[in-house]
Amino acid sequence: MVSNLLKGSLLVRCIVVLLVLTLIPIGASTASASGGAVTARIVSYPVTINGVTVDNLKARYPLLQYKDITYFPMTWEYADTLGFITSWSQENGLSVHLTNPKGKKLVQSNATKTTSGAAANSKNKAYKVNKATFPVNINGRAIQNAKEPYPLLAMGGITYFPLTWQFAHDEFDWSLAWSEQKGLSIVTPQVKYFSHLIFDDKDSLYAAAANYQDIYKISKSLDRLPTLLTSKEGEQLTKMRLDKENKETGKAWNEGAIEAAQLERRGELLYYQGVELFSLKPYIEENESYYINDPKEINQGIEVRGTVYPLSEHKALVAITIYIGLYIPAPYTPNSHVLLLVNVGKAAVIPGYDQAPERIITNSDGSVWVMTEPLDEILASNHWRRGKTALIDSRGQSLMLHEKLGSEEIKVLSADDKGLLVKTISRFEIGGIDSKASEKDSIYRVSMDMKASKLYANVKGQAYVDQAGHIYVMDERTNGVTDLSRELNKVWWDYELAK
Repeated sequence: MVSNLLKGSLLVRCIVVLLVLTLIPIGASTASASGGAVTARIVSYPVTINGVTVDNLKARYPLLQYKDITYFPMTWEYADTLGFITSWSQENGLSVHLTNPKGKKLVQSNATKTTSGAAANSKNKAYKVNKATFPVNINGRAIQNAKEPYPLLAMGGITYFPLTWQFAHDEFDWSLAWSEQKGLSIVTPQVKYFSHLIFDDKDSLYAAAANYQDIYKISKSLDRLPTLLTSKEGEQLTKMRLDKENKETGKAWNEGAIEAAQLERRGELLYYQGVELFSLKPYIEENESYYINDPKEINQGIEVRGTVYPLSEHKALVAITIYIGLYIPAPYTPNSHVLLLVNVGKAAVIPGYDQAPERIITNSDGSVWVMTEPLDEILASNHWRRGKTALIDSRGQSLMLHEKLGSEEIKVLSADDKGLLVKTISRFEIGGIDSKASEKDSIYRVSMDMKASKLYANVKGQAYVDQAGHIYVMDERTNGVTDLSRELNKVWWDYELAK
C-alpha cells in the first residue's frame, strides 16, 4: 500500500526524497565534492521518520528542495540510528551498507539561533549545494553519479542520495507514504517484536513474540502500549489456546476419529480395506533411480504410510505418504502424498492435493473442506508444502480453492455453515514469506458453492479473526496491527517497545 502511494502520489507530484547518508568530516573537501553549484530551498511540507517529526526551521541540516525534488539530510547520527554502516577514505570515497535495525529513536541536531533569536533556517532562503564527484558505493554497488537522473549532492560536508524507488525500496528497504494533510512519512526497517496473533478474549489480542518464547497482550482498542505476559500468565494462555484448538480440531475431524490406515500391498497395487487405491509402480521406479545414482547404498525399498479421516459409515478420506530413498535421513527423505476419497467400496484420487491434510470439516450438505495451513517459514526441508484448501462435494467432485482464486497459497481464517473466510498469499522465499503485499494478497468470503467475494485487497501481514468476527492483520515488519473491520491501525515503533 505504501509502495503504491510512493509510485502514485509522490512520483506524479514529482516529489522525490533525497537522502543524506553520512556526515563526512574527514575526507570530502569542498573542492572534491564540487561538480557544479546549484541552489535549493527548504521544503514546505511536514516530514516524519519513524513517527518523529523533522523541524526544518530548527534543524542543523534541514530538508531541502531542488528542481522539485526533496532532499533529506542524514548525518552520521542519522545513519547510525537507522542501521547504516558508513566509511570514508580519500581513495575510495564513501561506502554505505544497510545492516540490522538498531531500535533507536531519531534525534535531530538543531542549529544555533541567530543573534536576533529568530529560527536558524528560512523557507525563503536559497542554499548552495554541489553535485558530488567523489566515489560512492551503496550495498556493494558503485554509483555512477554523472549518469544518475537525480545525482548525489553535497552541502556542508554532508552527502545526499536520491530516495527514488531504486534507493528507498530496493537499496534501503524503506516504506514511504504521502498525503496532503500529513506530508511525507518515512518508515525504516524495525526491530521485530511480534510474530503473529495467536489468541484473543473480549478486550485483548495476544501475539507470539518474535523470539517465539514470550507473549504480548495488545488492547483491541489499539490505544496503549502492548505489555509482556508473565511466565505464569503465558502458561495459562497457552493452555486456554490449546484447549480451544483441540475442541475445534476434534469437531473438524469428526470428533477426532482419526486412525492409521490399515494398508495392504498386492504386488505393485495398494489397497485399503479391500479397496484398490492406486499403483505404486511409479514410486518403485523412482526409488530405484536413487540407487542407480548411489550404487554404494543398499536399496531398502519404499515405505508407505496412511491416515484415515472417517466422514460417515461408508465414506472416508485416506491420506497416503510414500517415502523413497530411505537412506536419506529425515526430514529430507524424499516423499510424495496422495489424498483419496473412499466411498462405498470405490476410491478416487483428489487431484491437486499433493500433501497431507491438517484439518477436515464436514458440512451439512455432505461436502467436505480439506485444509493445510501455510508455513510460517519455508525451509529446504519443507519447501514443497503450501497452504491449500479443497472442497469435495457430496458426489466426490473436488475443487481447489487456491486455483479458483489464482493464488499460490490459501490460509483459512474462519469457517461456519455459510462457508469460509480466507486470505490469499502470493509470494514466497526460502527462509520466510515475503511480506510485501500485492493485489493477490487479499481476504475473501467463500460460500459453500465456491463463490468468492473479495473483502479487502493488498493485505500486508498475517490475518486473524477474533471471537467477535473482527479481522485483524499483524505486520511483523513494522510491529503494527490493523483492525480491518473498524478501519483502525496502530504501529508501535521499536524504540517504544524496547522500553
